[in-house]
Amino acid sequence: MLLAIGGFGLCGVPEALIEAVERSGARGLTVASNNAGIDNIGLGRLLTTRQISKMISSYVGENDEFERQY
Repeated sequence: MLLAIGGFGLCGVPEALIEAVERSGARGLTVASNNAGIDNIGLGRLLTTRQISKMISSYVGENDEFERQY
């Protein structure tokens, strides 16, 4: 499944969508977003639970978990 996630940094991030995807337990996600959020916030939540298998991003930012998995 491909998710295109909007927002910039932590502004405008669809938190309700991210929370619903996390609860669903969906795995093997490909996510296209300009960044990976930060640890445990925004897309960082899905990275922590290892639900994202591929990220398409232009900015790694301050997400230590994303860096570690990369």
